[in-house]
Amino acid sequence: MAPQLAHGAGRGLAMGEKTWERLFGGGRRSGGRWLIIAGAAAIALVAGFIGFRLAMIIQGGPSQPSASPPTAPLSTSEQIVQTVADIEGLVVGVTAYRHKKAGDDGSSGSAVVIARKKGMAYLLTNHHVIEGADRIDVTTGDGETVPAERVGVDPYTDLALLRIPQRYVDKVAVLGSSAKVRKGEMVIVAGNALGIYADTVNIGFISSLHQKLPIYFGDGAEPDWELDVLQVDAAMNYGNSGGGLFNLRGELIGINNAKVVEPGVENIGFAIPIDLAQAVAAELEQYGKVRRPDLGIVPVGLAYVAEDIYRSLKLPPTVHEGVLIRDMPEGPAKAAGLSAYDVIVALDDRPVYDKVSFRQTLFQHKIGDTVKVTYYHAGERKERLVTLGEAP
Repeated sequence: MAPQLAHGAGRGLAMGEKTWERLFGGGRRSGGRWLIIAGAAAIALVAGFIGFRLAMIIQGGPSQPSASPPTAPLSTSEQIVQTVADIEGLVVGVTAYRHKKAGDDGSSGSAVVIARKKGMAYLLTNHHVIEGADRIDVTTGDGETVPAERVGVDPYTDLALLRIPQRYVDKVAVLGSSAKVRKGEMVIVAGNALGIYADTVNIGFISSLHQKLPIYFGDGAEPDWELDVLQVDAAMNYGNSGGGLFNLRGELIGINNAKVVEPGVENIGFAIPIDLAQAVAAELEQYGKVRRPDLGIVPVGLAYVAEDIYRSLKLPPTVHEGVLIRDMPEGPAKAAGLSAYDVIVALDDRPVYDKVSFRQTLFQHKIGDTVKVTYYHAGERKERLVTLGEAP
């Protein structure tokens, strides 16, 4: 049985279950693995005997026989306790209210304080934690609840930037580098488990430096994007989405956002690398979004097109990959003469296989670039030069 998926930031949201076949059904092909985009990270300490070397402090020398003996390196357990104390207060609770939903008592998540400037404190969380919210509250480490302002969101990376008055936070996270993270490295996961257990921690290891996490913008069968994430074996729970992943130096190296949900599977969680999150946060602060190039179309992978529609496209028998333009195009594509039900098979001679590969190639360009679009119209292969606009 394929793993199951549950959506939601935590307590207060129903755990919808979908099988892989249901999500990818209705198309012409299916396959893969199920992942969960849900809360990340509660914590149960894992005992270990992994050494963490610190420089020894030596007092005195041979001419001072009465000097104290060298200070022993901290044990792993002591180092963890010290680091947990250092990061305490950096992770806050987030409650999102969607008043249009009957009986909404708020859904819970977490956020990390990443900056203070001009009287405001900036917090990183997951987009899915606050998506569709009419009101967002932040609960600080000392229990104060503060209304938060949504600065910007980016569905592609599942990140959102919030801010509250600076006086409500005492410190900010030290940002590390996810490029320096090593497989097998011990890490600390912090967040508000279930929205009840505030600022709890768990210990684990980096299981993989690169895993592909599918991102869905709606209830569609086809992934809209693919996110490169860190895999962590620390326990993760609902309500911890948006919490922090820290190394043993107390540096923030990731934002927790997902885990696998399946009977018999334990501790397969994921975090957005901090190098990516930091770049996204800078764009969100300045523009309220991440600026990306746009072709002006709604793409659908050919593998997910109904059989009768596929046959009506009159494609050559060798063409079975690409993206269908679902609706009438707008902006650049419309200006270039593309139409609904055209099938794009290449951008600048790079093959397009599906919606994700289409966007991966598109996003390597800049707004204003001119790209060559290769496509089929009523079964006839065509090419057009299209000047890219800016995504809304």
